[in-house]
Amino acid sequence: MKKTLACRIAMVLILLAFGPRAGAEDMDVVVMVDVTWSLTEQFNDIERYLLGTLLTDVLKDGDTFHLLWFSDHPETLITGRVTDRRSRETFQARLKELRGFQYLYGHYTDLVAAVAYLITFTEKLPQDRKKLIILVTDGIHDPPPGSKNTAGAEELKRIFMSQAEEIKKHGWSIHILKTLFEKQGEGRPESTPFFDTFREGGDTTIVPFTNGKGEDLLAETAGLARIIFPGELGAVGRKALVPFVLKNDGTKPVQFALTGVKAGKRNLLVEPVTVGAGPRGSGALNARIEFPDDLTDGPQTLAVALEFRDNPRLVGASGELRFDYRRDLPPPLINFNRNLNLGIGVFPLWAVLLAVGALVLLLAIVLLVMIVVRHRGFHVSVRRTLGADAIGRRARFGHRTLTEFEKTSRHSFAIEMIVDMQRRHVGHRNIRTIRRNRSLTVGGGRSAFLIFLVPVPPKIARIRYDGENFTFQPLKWDFFPGLQGEIPECLGQEIHAASKKNYPLVITFQRYVSPMEEITAVFNKLKEQSNVKDA
Repeated sequence: MKKTLACRIAMVLILLAFGPRAGAEDMDVVVMVDVTWSLTEQFNDIERYLLGTLLTDVLKDGDTFHLLWFSDHPETLITGRVTDRRSRETFQARLKELRGFQYLYGHYTDLVAAVAYLITFTEKLPQDRKKLIILVTDGIHDPPPGSKNTAGAEELKRIFMSQAEEIKKHGWSIHILKTLFEKQGEGRPESTPFFDTFREGGDTTIVPFTNGKGEDLLAETAGLARIIFPGELGAVGRKALVPFVLKNDGTKPVQFALTGVKAGKRNLLVEPVTVGAGPRGSGALNARIEFPDDLTDGPQTLAVALEFRDNPRLVGASGELRFDYRRDLPPPLINFNRNLNLGIGVFPLWAVLLAVGALVLLLAIVLLVMIVVRHRGFHVSVRRTLGADAIGRRARFGHRTLTEFEKTSRHSFAIEMIVDMQRRHVGHRNIRTIRRNRSLTVGGGRSAFLIFLVPVPPKIARIRYDGENFTFQPLKWDFFPGLQGEIPECLGQEIHAASKKNYPLVITFQRYVSPMEEITAVFNKLKEQSNVKDA
């Protein structure tokens, strides 16, 4: 007796710990459909791809399904618990009744009464269960004659705002499929403030109906994730890589673990795969599968169902694989689309390799910049140690400078303006050539030779080239208090100036020597010293 009781207690504990937990995920699915005549053209897609897919793909055992309809008044068509495949088929068969209501009551639309009925109906459901609320309408409010809900645009906006806020107050989200409105007669309104008001006042997503959405209709309307099957796979061997795609139509990121690709009772999946997708994003779901031994060579169409851990609500997890089976074909060597879980998210292998390559390239660029900076630093130290003029004389005859800085019959060799304490290495900003019998300005602003250490006006002086020599010519003498006149042959001479606030400036013009010239001069000097020692 004691042993039997102990066994029973142990069994209860096991069931509590490891038994099915679907009840925690049970959900009330409430769908309200506008059956007025204006929806006639879209009704096939609504019935097949929205309601049909909802019953076959989204509803789980333990959920409850409520189908409401409205035209000139609202009513309930279906309300019941999903228990097995037979219950789904029963609900599916009753969908045909909506077309009958369309012909009987479809002339008018009381949208105000419909939303009020939807709120009251949902309030009576258990409030601790998750809700999925879908409303299908064209947004037209055209109540029958004598209705108490007849109102103008401003009054309608106030009523709809109150209803949207009440839905939001309950913590519900409402998903609206905005169908196309086709005018059926004179005098019917063409628009109402319904959609704009609900978008503004409630937790609402509105998806416009588009012809040809097909299987995507429910996922986009309800903000669910869906699986996209690949097209023709081509020739595959016993082991193959199947590129499914996870498309997330929701506003929150999702992540799923694929645990099976079932063909009948056989699981073809070689190893589990984790896939994720951001809001309104997608992710590659590359499943490595192995076909059964009894599959014959040649064109094949294989029905499969994808299974995921925790049995999430996914649209389109079942479909067909089409391929040309060749048993002896070798498997793919490298799976560049394989997903990697890096701890911060799930990424395909090709994306990881691309990111690593980009990082390596960035490091190479940084290293190159560091080398250039160090090289420029060496350039400065060489000028200070050996003197720019000495290097210039050596390099002038031993190495040709860049073409744009060479002396010709038309212009001078390049000269550089150096301002004491002012940063020199700003590209070629203060390195210029001057045409024969021409001059360039010196100062702030847009002067050719720019002083930016302290603020000074533009064109306070100029430097002129006559074909042989350079002459410094002050234009605004207030900035050169110590000068008595022009400075002929000014290269290498210190020119003292001052800013408006009497900040001292020391300006020097000298022949520009490129870094390559300086390095060559250093090597030549070292070579000469070596030759002297050898002698």
